[in-house]
Amino acid sequence: APSLLVVEVLVNQAPTVGLQEPFAGQRVMEGDSIRATATYSDDLDALSDIVLSWRVLDLQGNVVLLAGNEPVFNITDLTAGFYIVEVTATDSFGEKTSATVDFEYTLLDTDNDWSSTCSSDAWFDPNTGKSCGPNIYDEDDDNDGFSDERDAFPLDPCAQIDTDGDTQPDVLDCPEGYTSWLTEDMDDDGDGTPDVLEGVETNDADVNVNALMVIMAIFVVVILLFIARLRRGGPGDLTALDQQHL
Repeated sequence: APSLLVVEVLVNQAPTVGLQEPFAGQRVMEGDSIRATATYSDDLDALSDIVLSWRVLDLQGNVVLLAGNEPVFNITDLTAGFYIVEVTATDSFGEKTSATVDFEYTLLDTDNDWSSTCSSDAWFDPNTGKSCGPNIYDEDDDNDGFSDERDAFPLDPCAQIDTDGDTQPDVLDCPEGYTSWLTEDMDDDGDGTPDVLEGVETNDADVNVNALMVIMAIFVVVILLFIARLRRGGPGDLTALDQQHL
């Protein structure tokens, strides 16, 4: 009887790939990062043989970020706008598959007062009676009660005034729940004398030391006169005029 040889031929399939995160339409604020995580597999290749590549594109199709062969991509340093993250998985035979998800970067809002009650017409919140919205519209970005024009530290609610302009605040007082990288200035007016020695905290550049110098001079003169009197005999000796009267 003739022999029958059965040969099973496996046809390579392109790898499968998907994005576990971010979710479609996810929003993140300028200055923050957003994480993209890929899940992938292949019919023939081990996971270690699959090569991943990443791209972030704007809505015009321009590539704004690239990343290499890693399953996780931390996306940072993007300005406000809509974007698409794309991951491509390529197997050892050159077959590839891609997956994409859209996400959004919103304008920076340091004090997080861009709420539903914040009117985008006037960028004012009638519930709080304060300016609100993203930093480019909000007149008080750190919401500390000092307008950005008057605030030496417009993004730090712990500090407002810097009398001598040395980037150290005169007073460092953080509201509950806030911390600061700043250091309080020990010489607010920058005259070289610490505030504790001037007796005041701020604006004491006009301390009058002349009066102290006059007092010291008078004291020295009195001491010198006293020493001179002692050298002439002192107050206990009788002068010739005193002896004549006796």
